[in-house]
Amino acid sequence: MPNDQWNLKELLKDSNCRLTGQRQEILRILAENRNRHFSAKEIYDLLKERDAGIGLSTVYRTLPLLEELKLAYRIHLNDGHMRYQYSTPEERYGHHHLICKNCGAILDMIEIDTRIKLI
Repeated sequence: MPNDQWNLKELLKDSNCRLTGQRQEILRILAENRNRHFSAKEIYDLLKERDAGIGLSTVYRTLPLLEELKLAYRIHLNDGHMRYQYSTPEERYGHHHLICKNCGAILDMIEIDTRIKLI
């Protein structure tokens, strides 16, 4: 898990929630893939590969909590799935996305601005 300035245990405690291994693992998936946009099923599949023993319903219950704590950003795309991206309380921001019609890749507009400046 990245070494962010905030304390996950304290954030959860302030929200009357406990720090569980399942919550840590779900957040770890998001944090290790900061620029990816995951559906709950995709997070579940990664957890399954790691033999984390976390069910899909736990992932679905945890994601709104992480969003409430500003540790995940919910993204509404036209693919029929809610997607989530890692965030921190300090970095919280909304941004636009471009979706490739051929391959389905999702790009943050911020990434595109950076790439254009590099060219």
